[in-house]
Amino acid sequence: MTRTIVLVTIPILLVGWTWFNLASDDRLERAAEFERRGEYDPQLWNQTIRLSLDYLNDHPWSRQAARQAARGLCGRDFPDLAEPYFQRAGTLTQDDLHVRAYAITRSNRRDEAVQAYREIVQRDPTDVLAWQRMGGVLISQSKYDEALEVARRLIELPEGQVIGHQMAGLSHHANRDYGPAMDEWDALLKLDPRLEKVTLPHEVFWFYVGFDALQMGRADDVLTWLTPVVTQELDSPTLWALIGQAHQLQGEHHQAEAAFRRAVDRAPDYAVGWTYLGRTLLALNRPEEAVAALRRAIEQDRDIPAAYYALSQAQTRLGRRDLAQAALKEFQAARKRLDPNRQPNANTTDADNDALDIPAPRSDHSDLGSPRG
Repeated sequence: MTRTIVLVTIPILLVGWTWFNLASDDRLERAAEFERRGEYDPQLWNQTIRLSLDYLNDHPWSRQAARQAARGLCGRDFPDLAEPYFQRAGTLTQDDLHVRAYAITRSNRRDEAVQAYREIVQRDPTDVLAWQRMGGVLISQSKYDEALEVARRLIELPEGQVIGHQMAGLSHHANRDYGPAMDEWDALLKLDPRLEKVTLPHEVFWFYVGFDALQMGRADDVLTWLTPVVTQELDSPTLWALIGQAHQLQGEHHQAEAAFRRAVDRAPDYAVGWTYLGRTLLALNRPEEAVAALRRAIEQDRDIPAAYYALSQAQTRLGRRDLAQAALKEFQAARKRLDPNRQPNANTTDADNDALDIPAPRSDHSDLGSPRG
């Protein structure tokens, strides 16, 4: 009888002891907490990894520990090291797949990242974040037609419409299809006039809207949209330059001058702004001031052919033929620097003058967001 009691009691005690150790072991809970706090702190990710692997060493069967270790390694952008632990974790959650795909993306393995996001949307075609990030990676690869397909899928989803129109607008812009791009921007602004769901920085967003609208001759819309933005929200030299262009299209050269001056006041090294200001001063028949502005442009960037061309025009109006010819030679040289295969054209005319696009503000356009979106 005693022997039977002992044989029954020992396993119970062992199970109880094991349960007690597991219940009182908070390493995985602490690891998860470090993960929640560690998005921008490598040291916290390291703590997540250390605690998870330490627990896994004591409990090799723990799928949760393997999952936590994998997520921690992804947080440090080591997706290859994480993969064996994900395999030990069993069926991955949708959030696990996102963490894995985001780490692959941050490791700059973009084809693999696209495939990882395709796996996510195959499981759940309504996953807006996965479509969004996939499209962002495709745009970063200049695969704009594929990004447009992703954008169409997003637009079909109620929560993805704004992001889908944004993605489509960027893709059409990159393809220089400005009419379709404006269709997307118009649709987006109708859905989200306050830009509450737009993921691009507002300066970048309004640049694309304004630039594409100008290509379609919609100067009135540019002034309607951008004037309150620059006066109430973003005193941006890039947006002021777009406003100046809009005034130029309408023949309002004094207003254009004021806008371009505001742009270079905000950014004295803004070579494109100085070039536009110089052109505007030429249109106002103030060639001496134009020369000063264009020289400022060339001081900031010697590779803007349009600045040299406008400078040659200004010097011609002032009767300085030698200086005009010198500026024209610099114009051809700047063109050659930008395009070594380009042949000089001795009969350069206004129609042959290089277009001067206002460059976009800095943005990677990837729309990736944080690991948890």
